[in-house]
Amino acid sequence: MTIAVIIPVFNSSELLIDTLLAVHSGTRAPDELIVIDDGSSDESARIAERFGARVVRMPQNVGPAACRNYAALPLPK
Repeated sequence: MTIAVIIPVFNSSELLIDTLLAVHSGTRAPDELIVIDDGSSDESARIAERFGARVVRMPQNVGPAACRNYAALPLPK
């Protein structure tokens, strides 16, 4: 079984740190960790990269549902 974790984020760098620490402290690490930066102006994308996440940057804020839907599609390499 393959596990992917998709985390949409918008200007929530502190909460993102807590979330990524929780993901990494689980009994099984995800096979794929994708953070969708929803047009943030803070350090969210850089924090996600430091945690080893694949970061996809949205050109503008579109909301968490659109981010999750986008990440569920085959992402460009």
